[in-house]
Amino acid sequence: MAAFCEFDLDEKLWTIPKGRMKANREHVVPLCARAIRIIERCTELRVRNCDLVFPGMKLRAPMSDMTLTKLLREMKEP
Repeated sequence: MAAFCEFDLDEKLWTIPKGRMKANREHVVPLCARAIRIIERCTELRVRNCDLVFPGMKLRAPMSDMTLTKLLREMKEP
């Protein structure tokens, strides 16, 4: 459930709030160049009034993990 507000593309970091982490600690993920390009493209395609990077069909709900798994299989990605 990645939200646009969690990304700092200048610093190349994704900060996941502690409330979404099992350990109840903020988690910071360094982003590679490809990940940054993907987030930038998602920003261009952003759904109005939705902070989710990968929105699902239902308003304000994230895309399901099975949808992403299906996409990776069709792309023949591990």
